[in-house]
Amino acid sequence: IVLAADAPGGEVAAYAVFTNPGPDTRIVEARCDCAAALELHLVQRDGPNPGMVTVWPLDLPKAVPVAIEPPGIPRHMMLVSLRQPIAEGERVRMQFKLEDGRW
Repeated sequence: IVLAADAPGGEVAAYAVFTNPGPDTRIVEARCDCAAALELHLVQRDGPNPGMVTVWPLDLPKAVPVAIEPPGIPRHMMLVSLRQPIAEGERVRMQFKLEDGRW
């Protein structure tokens, strides 16, 4: 799920559910042609520096769905510096790099 964005240059939240049929692994990097960066954010409300931090890698245990879902707290993905607008319902192709180097 990617929220609609009216103009390039901004940021927009993205959500997904990952199901890993193989051995335990991790996503270590992500990209999308639609944006300069695809980041995984963790919202921290406690501690000396509350706010969002980028938290790749994302653990993907075997056969356990991992959901990054609305409302995005504590985790969400963020498409940063969009290259074009994204319409409601538009499909966006995101690629994820596993710790073994496969995309």
